[in-house]
Amino acid sequence: MVEIFKGNFHKAFHYNPFAYSSLFILIVSSFWVTYDVSTKKDGFYRFYLSVNNSLKKKRIIIPIILLFLIIWIWNIYKAIH
Repeated sequence: MVEIFKGNFHKAFHYNPFAYSSLFILIVSSFWVTYDVSTKKDGFYRFYLSVNNSLKKKRIIIPIILLFLIIWIWNIYKAIH
């Protein structure tokens, strides 16, 4: 994400393909939590609970873990070559 803030958008994607989605999630969740606090609602908390329950299912979490491992291996490979 540091590369995004420096303006190196291609390099950011090269280092971490999840950089853009992570930044988007951080921005949206910040506004969502602020909205929930100001309106005294619990929409973000309910969303968090549903995502947390979904991630407990093996058919969802295993592909996510594999994807992270593949990207991790890819980054190690890039550093070696």
